[in-house]
Amino acid sequence: MKSLIIFTLLFFVTLNLYAKSDVDEHPLASVLDNIKNLEDDFQKNLIRFQHKKSNKYILTINERNTLIGILSRYQVEFKALKDIFGKKNLSNLSINRRTDPHKIIDKIIYYGAAAKLLYGITKYPNLLGLLFEDQSSHNGPVNFFDKLISDFTQETYPCSNDDYYEDDSFEIDLYSCTYPRMIDFWDYKSDIKNIIVKSDIASSLQFLSLQYLENFGSFYNTILKNKKRFYKSIFLYKSIYNVKAKILETLGHISLASNNLISKDFQKNFDRAMEPADIAVVYRTGRLSNVIFTGNWTHSLLYIGDFNKFNTYFSSDPETTALYKQKCIDLNYSCVDFVGYMEIKYPFSFTRYKKSQNTKKPFTVIEGVRDGVILSLTRSVLKVNRVSAFRSKLNKVDKAMGIEQAFSYLGLPYDYNFDSRTLDRFICTEVIAWSFMPNSEINKKGYYLQTSIIGDKTVASYAYDIVKTFFLQDSLEFVLYYNAPADSEGTSALSVEDLRRTVDLSKD
Repeated sequence: MKSLIIFTLLFFVTLNLYAKSDVDEHPLASVLDNIKNLEDDFQKNLIRFQHKKSNKYILTINERNTLIGILSRYQVEFKALKDIFGKKNLSNLSINRRTDPHKIIDKIIYYGAAAKLLYGITKYPNLLGLLFEDQSSHNGPVNFFDKLISDFTQETYPCSNDDYYEDDSFEIDLYSCTYPRMIDFWDYKSDIKNIIVKSDIASSLQFLSLQYLENFGSFYNTILKNKKRFYKSIFLYKSIYNVKAKILETLGHISLASNNLISKDFQKNFDRAMEPADIAVVYRTGRLSNVIFTGNWTHSLLYIGDFNKFNTYFSSDPETTALYKQKCIDLNYSCVDFVGYMEIKYPFSFTRYKKSQNTKKPFTVIEGVRDGVILSLTRSVLKVNRVSAFRSKLNKVDKAMGIEQAFSYLGLPYDYNFDSRTLDRFICTEVIAWSFMPNSEINKKGYYLQTSIIGDKTVASYAYDIVKTFFLQDSLEFVLYYNAPADSEGTSALSVEDLRRTVDLSKD
């Protein structure tokens, strides 16, 4: 930490000296200034909050957008560095006693700056989660980061001197290898320092390059340690994703028949008791997928009600109407309320939902299943042995904003990685978690669900985490708990105390 503080202070001094030097018109000065500003933004807007968060494993929507923006800007600046230095000089710099010191400095600055960025991101699992998303959704920054960490890793493999010298008596030094890497510069930093200070390069740039070499040395061990987790995740999350998805999808189709499910009368009771934006968890015995989704609750859903209930619920709220009337004006939509806004914003999915009211199968639910995020029916989701439901304490306007967000996820694929940090695929509970997450940028209040940490700090949101949220937080209220045991007959309504026995709260 002390070295970081010193580095930061000296950086400002160096930039001032640099600006006054005979190379102040060099484009490098501008790029380095931009990178320093990015480092400040990264620290100010993301890193300093990580230790204060109640859930250190999940990025908020605001943080996620900030990280994408910062990575995009880093991508521009690192490309500029490559253009200034020359790509070949960075990856395959040939070193001998006549090598231009400028080229050595170029390599040090590039990978010294990379070290600080990589250290910051690989240190925090929630920041890494973004990098496991579909790369096409970020217009490049994820690809950029993946390539940067790969290039950086190559620079941490020392040159194999045995490839050049078989004589054990030969004295090994910096010049023993034709193409030394950054780790060789670090191992022979006294030699590097002599080369730099004896050169005719401006003193400010000499000083800056030596600081960047220290930057590399301070961070590379931590980066390599975290990099193993990163590449392990890349393999599990991307390389074999299609194979994993096919296996898990097949398991999801297999279930044993159950003679006793939630009765039709209790299904009707369920619809009468529920309000738009309520959430529910369910369980059905005999599903092979229960091997994956362990516990007494294996699926969750977002209840929106049929269109008539939806319309009545939200049209009666002045705050919701006022917000969406203003949104209609701001977006130049021909509407005056929430329903009108949704019809224009989601012309296919919301119109389909609305029209289903006039059929025998009205949609009432949004859920994430193996076919992706879909609209569904009460009677379909209640072909189960037990169901429990909860109501958030949010105002109607915040519930409306949550449902609006959920509609934006319709059609997205199922998340066979079960990683709650990503926003391009969803399992059931992830739909709820992201839909009702607070977002200060749009003045949206919300709530956070409990999460489960799986394996090497992978963050998952399962159905039983909703039940845990009810007991451990103050954001949800109990609505109902129905049980239809597979080994008996009939359905019964159970209590909160009965519900408590379905989850293990001792580890939370």
